[in-house]
Amino acid sequence: MNPAILIAVASLLLLTFGRSRDRLSRHFTAAQLSVTNTGLPNEIPAMFRANAAQLGSVLDTIYDASGGIVVTSGYRSGPVNDAVGGVTGSEHLQALGADFKSSRGMDAAGLFQLVSDLDLPLAELISYPSHVHIAVVPP
Repeated sequence: MNPAILIAVASLLLLTFGRSRDRLSRHFTAAQLSVTNTGLPNEIPAMFRANAAQLGSVLDTIYDASGGIVVTSGYRSGPVNDAVGGVTGSEHLQALGADFKSSRGMDAAGLFQLVSDLDLPLAELISYPSHVHIAVVPP
């Protein structure tokens, strides 16, 4: 086989499997569910990966029903939670909470109504002026 083809195939496999390890659900990666603008490290610990996968699954349903969402805050480490003014005991600290907004221009009130009409395993659903917050039931 041509060495250039072998290199291309190997690169494609590396990219594909590298991304799939980071993928927690159909639409969301670990990076998307741990996004932060604080500049602080914020990787989802192994002990919370199942929670993050549950969160991603619920967010997938919302994504599909709404035509698209953007997660603005998911998992938060303790320092990140402190930096953003998160509450003590926040579901974000265990990768069970997420804040998100529509990527299609739907306002937060409309997105909140859409989510409330879905049959989802939610422990919490809150509408804010700029986004919606959910907390999922642990797996």
